[in-house]
Amino acid sequence: MSESIFSEEPPVLPVVPPVSAPSLPQEVVEFVGAGKKYSSVEEALKSVPHAQKHILTLEQELANAKEELAKRKTTEELLEDIKSSVPTYTPPVQAEITQDKLNATVEEILNRKTAQQKAANNINIVTSTFSENYGDKAEEIFNTIAVESGLTCVHWMVSSANEIRAIQNLYSKEKLPLRVYLGVSVELLKELAGLGLRTGFGDDLVKIGFVKILADGSLGGHTAALAAPYSDKPETAGMMLYTQKELNRLVLKAHKADLQLAIHAIGDRAVESVLNAYEKALKAHPRRNHRHRIEHCSVLNTKLIKRMKHLELIASVQPHFVFSDFWAVERVGEVRVRWVYPFKTLMRDGLIVCSGSDCPVEPISPVLGIWAAATRRKQVEERLTAGEALKTYTLNAAYASFDEDKRGTIEVGKLADLTMLSDDLLSFSAGKIKQITVDMTIVGGKIVFIKKQRQ
Repeated sequence: MSESIFSEEPPVLPVVPPVSAPSLPQEVVEFVGAGKKYSSVEEALKSVPHAQKHILTLEQELANAKEELAKRKTTEELLEDIKSSVPTYTPPVQAEITQDKLNATVEEILNRKTAQQKAANNINIVTSTFSENYGDKAEEIFNTIAVESGLTCVHWMVSSANEIRAIQNLYSKEKLPLRVYLGVSVELLKELAGLGLRTGFGDDLVKIGFVKILADGSLGGHTAALAAPYSDKPETAGMMLYTQKELNRLVLKAHKADLQLAIHAIGDRAVESVLNAYEKALKAHPRRNHRHRIEHCSVLNTKLIKRMKHLELIASVQPHFVFSDFWAVERVGEVRVRWVYPFKTLMRDGLIVCSGSDCPVEPISPVLGIWAAATRRKQVEERLTAGEALKTYTLNAAYASFDEDKRGTIEVGKLADLTMLSDDLLSFSAGKIKQITVDMTIVGGKIVFIKKQRQ
């Protein structure tokens, strides 16, 4: 297209010889920019001045899109950001506390939280890309970190076929030391539903669990969707990753396919949107014992909790957040912070609460999670007893994977999955629970970890 079309003076149009009707194509000529249809090429060309503003708009939009794409990082670059930003967790050791050590600890926590926020922000937009040695990494995680922490089963969030393939390889080679309940990304929902695979497909070692959906972002990044603006950043109230219509469609599709759902929702606005989607799906296709979950459900209120109970949802929480999210009051203010991580209220109101770690952002150890739930320093009315917290990691976690008849308690006839601790955490004072260590982990009657004795 020539420059003269965009000049202020009317363009000099080329002389187009009349076109006889018989030589025209069957369809009419359409000029996309102006959104009009014409009966001849000559008529379309004569209307160019009228279409100038549409052409300019399209050209500008194209330029803006190219500029935005140029700024974006590649998936590989974002993945590297995540790898470098997630810190390695080192268990605490007893030592004499000095002011210098205290200052250094505070600085370390702040640095770690910054890294967590960066990782949380990046992970929402990174697609499923994994290195060729992912299977080796999975084996390392399962055979060392997980079983050494006393885990006999994990609810494993997978975002690609590569992860599922790695777990299957470990399973076929008999190198999988613990049970895996797969949480599959919604990106693979079409494949799951198309193959007719449902929650529970597999065996007692590996089976398909739930479909994972991210409804909003994180409190740390001010992207969790709140009903009212952030107290420390009033220009924003966070963001939803799906419209209500889109979320309704995904939830209904998974629900109709007999798949369990686990939806990440941190802000109260996100939780309400998730409840709307669940409610709509259950009304259209009633299904008892669905055991759908809300992951995190961090910022709640009494109305939301009542709706969660009515819909028989599971609250899947991460107790260690009560310590690592020390800035929660800054984010939501003094009034709303009362309903941040309300573990006790959820249990008292009759909801099933299961606990996890959100590893690798938080330490994977259930012992540290139990300690956090039992010793929280803010909103102390929401503290759990050690026994209550233990139940969320054992029987309630088994219920969340439809396994309460096989696991979760030590009973005749159940699977021999046991964790032996150095001390009885139910008789320890809450503050000392984090000093307890894992002596042995047993899965299916087989010892998969035993602590080395000091010489």
